[in-house]
Amino acid sequence: MSDQVPSQALPPKTVGSWLSDLVRENIGLIAGTVFLSLIALSVLSLTSDVASFQAIVSSLAWPLLAAAMIFMMAEGVLTATRLAYFSGRHTLGTPALRANAWYALSLVSLPARLGEVAGIFILGRYLGQSRVEASMSIVVQRVYDAACLAAIFTLALLLVATDPNLKLLIWVGLGVVALTALALTLL
Repeated sequence: MSDQVPSQALPPKTVGSWLSDLVRENIGLIAGTVFLSLIALSVLSLTSDVASFQAIVSSLAWPLLAAAMIFMMAEGVLTATRLAYFSGRHTLGTPALRANAWYALSLVSLPARLGEVAGIFILGRYLGQSRVEASMSIVVQRVYDAACLAAIFTLALLLVATDPNLKLLIWVGLGVVALTALALTLL
């Protein structure tokens, strides 16, 4: 007989507990983002005419602004998920979110696409990719982004097209874009 103690299975995490753990692990990153956003807002308010700034703030649709913030947070989580997926290591969670945050910061702060170069080192540090893997991951992400934009553009064309032959051509184009995105996902 073996002397092993049967292991007790941990209960599955709920979305709420997963989210609270994620916030707890990344509180510094969240606080830093809020702080930098407040600095950007204060610089904007100091460099613009006070009356114009007050008019802009008073004309904001706050529910739409809240919805936009929620969509931006969701986009950040989805991008981190995509980074983790493309890394091949499926390290979803804190490493992927940190990689996404630093990668996004490098993209907006460094000139002449140097943020993409910095992204190679960022993906290596947080997701454990080699430089070649990280380079290919970034290339595949950009092609995937182009496929998504092409799909959105094609759908927009489909909405405004009136000629049946043109609609058929657009549907064929949308199929090609979908197959390209599927092929990239399977890489």
